[in-house]
Amino acid sequence: MTHLRLQNSICVHQLVADQAAKSPDAVAVGPGERTLTYRAWEDRANRLAESLRRVGVQPDTVVGLCMKRSFAMVVGALEILKAGGALSSGRPRLSSGASLVHTG
Repeated sequence: MTHLRLQNSICVHQLVADQAAKSPDAVAVGPGERTLTYRAWEDRANRLAESLRRVGVQPDTVVGLCMKRSFAMVVGALEILKAGGALSSGRPRLSSGASLVHTG
């Protein structure tokens, strides 16, 4: 297990971007059924975040992520954060005017 002292103002997606710049070929997600390097995770999350932005996700937009814990969930969480969205996991209750975004 790695322990890291964080600055109060740094976000998870910024930490991943920093690590991708420092150690792009290191395994970021895994081991298990699949692995992903920091560079691949960063590239994939950037592409998917752009897709979310095109459908209207912007800073502080709450985006629900309802799925079992999995490889795809880790990638999806990072894409939401990179798009500027706020991640809501589990069974979010939608307020009036809220919408679900399906990217898959």
